[in-house]
Amino acid sequence: MPSRSCSTRRSRRCSPSPAPVPTSPPPRWWSTCPTASRGAAPTQGRCARPSSVGAGDASRPIAPAVPSPSRQPALHPLLGRDRELELLGGMVERLAVGTGGAKTLVGEAGSGKSSLLNTVASRAGRTGVQVVRASGAEAQPDLPWAAVAEICLPFEHRLEEVGAVRAQALRGALALDSSAVPIDGLAVALGMLSLLSEAGTDRPVLLVVDDLQWIDAESRGVLAFLGRRLGDDPVALVAASRTGDVVAGEPVPLDGLADAPLREVLIAAGVRSPVAQSAILELADGNPLLARRLADGLQPDERSGSRPLPATLRVPDEVADLYRGPLSQLDEVARRALAVVAADATGDLTAVTGALGALALGPADLEPAEELGLIEIDAAAIGFVHPLARTAAYQSLSAPVRRAAHAALADAVGRSTPNGILHRVGASVGVDAELAADVATLGHDSARRGAPLTAASQLVQAASLTGSAPDAADLLIAAARAAVAAGEVPWAAELLGKARTLDAARADALDARLVDVRLAVSRGDLIGTRRVAEEAAAAHDASDPAGVVELLVEAARPMLVGAPAEAPQLIERMWALASSMDRHDRGRAEVLYGCGRFLQGDADAAATHVARWRDLVEVEGPVAAGPFLAETAVLYYGYSYEVAEALAILDAVEPAIRASCATGALVPVLCARSFLVYGFDLRSCVAAGRDAVALSAETGQAGLTAVAERTLAIAAATVGDEPLTNQVVELLLTRGDEGSEVWARAALGRLLLVQDRPESAVDQFRLLRDRIGPVNTSLAQFEADEAEALVRAGQPEAARALLPALEADAAARGAWSRGQLQRVLALLAPDIDAASVHFAAARDEFATTDNKVALGITELTWGEWLRRAKRRAEARRHLERALEVFGLAGAVGFRRRAEEELAAAGGSVDRSRPADEVLNPTELHVARLASGGLTNRDIAGQLFISPRTVENHLGAVYRKLGVANRSALAARAMTDPVLRAVART
Repeated sequence: MPSRSCSTRRSRRCSPSPAPVPTSPPPRWWSTCPTASRGAAPTQGRCARPSSVGAGDASRPIAPAVPSPSRQPALHPLLGRDRELELLGGMVERLAVGTGGAKTLVGEAGSGKSSLLNTVASRAGRTGVQVVRASGAEAQPDLPWAAVAEICLPFEHRLEEVGAVRAQALRGALALDSSAVPIDGLAVALGMLSLLSEAGTDRPVLLVVDDLQWIDAESRGVLAFLGRRLGDDPVALVAASRTGDVVAGEPVPLDGLADAPLREVLIAAGVRSPVAQSAILELADGNPLLARRLADGLQPDERSGSRPLPATLRVPDEVADLYRGPLSQLDEVARRALAVVAADATGDLTAVTGALGALALGPADLEPAEELGLIEIDAAAIGFVHPLARTAAYQSLSAPVRRAAHAALADAVGRSTPNGILHRVGASVGVDAELAADVATLGHDSARRGAPLTAASQLVQAASLTGSAPDAADLLIAAARAAVAAGEVPWAAELLGKARTLDAARADALDARLVDVRLAVSRGDLIGTRRVAEEAAAAHDASDPAGVVELLVEAARPMLVGAPAEAPQLIERMWALASSMDRHDRGRAEVLYGCGRFLQGDADAAATHVARWRDLVEVEGPVAAGPFLAETAVLYYGYSYEVAEALAILDAVEPAIRASCATGALVPVLCARSFLVYGFDLRSCVAAGRDAVALSAETGQAGLTAVAERTLAIAAATVGDEPLTNQVVELLLTRGDEGSEVWARAALGRLLLVQDRPESAVDQFRLLRDRIGPVNTSLAQFEADEAEALVRAGQPEAARALLPALEADAAARGAWSRGQLQRVLALLAPDIDAASVHFAAARDEFATTDNKVALGITELTWGEWLRRAKRRAEARRHLERALEVFGLAGAVGFRRRAEEELAAAGGSVDRSRPADEVLNPTELHVARLASGGLTNRDIAGQLFISPRTVENHLGAVYRKLGVANRSALAARAMTDPVLRAVART
């Protein structure tokens, strides 16, 4: 064989002869495993199929199939993986004492992920842990919540323990309930978390998920949700994925193996020749499966070195090619039988046996594939030895053989069942209107079951099966709606374009235009939103005025915040159609019209129309009406400084939304609450904003959190939390729109003022002005901060240039705007006496509002100016008031500035740390809810965590605050304003 240069190896050193192989002891957690002997790992060999096994039950061990005599001897598949084994073994040990966690092995095909999972599952089962397994399969039918069902069905008898709403969501996802009630995806995730947590109280639970990248999209989302929350419950998750983009919990990369352990694999496989070993090591590049399969391809005398190797060893184009050699040895009958196993992808032995019978085949026809080590069969299930084997087998079959297998499986599982319908799709050729209707029904059912991504895929499939272009266009439009709901905006746009290509008449249909509006909103293109809405109104206002009103409402809502200057004209057009409608049918339009009148300065009309919000709640119910009101009426009352009325709306809808686990409705409600409480409770503002942003990301609603993101940025800056401010500012700047950048720069300016860095704040406001110009048309009222920065940086004339804008705002708005104007006039006053007049006027204006932060800033600035004027006694009075106000509102950064000023003025400063500085945000939220009387289960429902996590947070609260129990916590809350000011959640 020609010699090979070491330069052809990526990061390995060629060796002409086998180096001594160091023998390291196995990780200590193997020691109790019955199969561990002389350093060997437990024997592997589980069928690669979705399965749920109560491991730990001696009668149902996770055991390998007995190898056929013709197979190669069993090898140690985990050589060189001691670090990973120790890491996963530590998880199992911690799980035994009630501490969970989540990790995902990430590596290329053949890197040993499945072997590691099998070892961990075997070890955990033998220590009494309940092991539940699921696997994805490339050829698996596209059914929503399939992996969730695999994991949860063994615990079906405990569903009543998770609460009515979560149990109902799980029943819907598991197809145990045929109710038409829509399912919220997060409710399924919360239900699964609660179910596993309850099951773990009897015995710890280990979830083992192989080929995560092929698990259905909805189940992947739930597993990722669990991965972020497991830790306090006796539940752990170990998954394997080929891509780092699909993980649940902490990713654990599996790099290529070093030469030494790979040589051990080759020696155990009978490759004694040093030359053969070096050649295989070079080509395998650290992949253990590839090394083993290359070894299998050699003749015995080539392995021993008694005959030279061929001139070249073929490296497969794909790792799946490793199994194509054995497949080529099967005759036609065995290939037809194997096609059924490959097409099934569920491991259901009953279904496979039934399908084989329909094809005049039997289990005996699978024996050749079993002899070649392609599949494994036990008493309950059948499956391929590796996912790559399934891929290779399915792709190697001819189209007629695959279709015949799917047709037989459809009959075996029931042609009208979801699996049966999808097998009929696999068996279909050409147009089939009946099948198209069945698949479309599946798609609409998937949408109802909280699986929009799967729904979109199934509706596209239905469109390809129908022979009618108009019907196909309708199905593609429905698929586009589902894709938008799933956050797949580019795909939705592509589907809508295909629908219009199929049927040009669909281009202007109202339902297609509604998708256009939602696409534009999702992209943040509010100018485009207005254009699309106006075109649709012009085309349909005569034929379908009610539909046009619905579309215009959908378009105008996001414009209230994102493009307020563009909203009034669209709202006026909407009201021209809606005003003649029945009073009960125009509730949304009337509230939105009131918001539009507010933007145009008509305060009386605005108040009259927005007041219809109570009727809307009564007609639609709190869950349906809540999100709309949060984005319209709540913002109107907030900007009108009628905070009590705005909170009344949220208090009327939020309990019902939380009780129903309707997270899609909860996100805008949390955004609105964050915005409302900013001025008087920064702790709740930050908590609500963080929850809104996190939930929106987990439910694919990232475009719905503009208000929360912008408020959170300002709140974090006011608190003085630099890391959080920078995090949210980065998020806003990536949005790319002008409004987001305005709020981002305003937040950075505020943070720099809190840090007493006025020159740097001026730089941020200069960048802001470079973006928007001299006129501020946004809802961000930053001019007072900008003026303060300029004055403190020695640029009073530049600050004076802002007075016209402040005066115009004070004339058009209420007490808060008048207070801001007076504070800036105080900063520009010629002497301290003149300044005190304006400071007093500002204080009096702010005292009539709920914005305690603005009141505290006024007292702080007044005190600073008095101290610099050597009037220290007066300064202390104002600084002490500022400290009190900032303490109540949670303005930590400003309070620290006030402490420093008070100390410099000769005052006494209490340096004891308040609860909001002792506790982290989650602990503070838990403490406030607990002191308000909520149970652990109630708190868990509020915060979307498990009761055990609540219990652990409370333990930390008791320890940090020095209290013994709930009673002591409630007693402290009576005198501690931080704990007493519960955030109406």
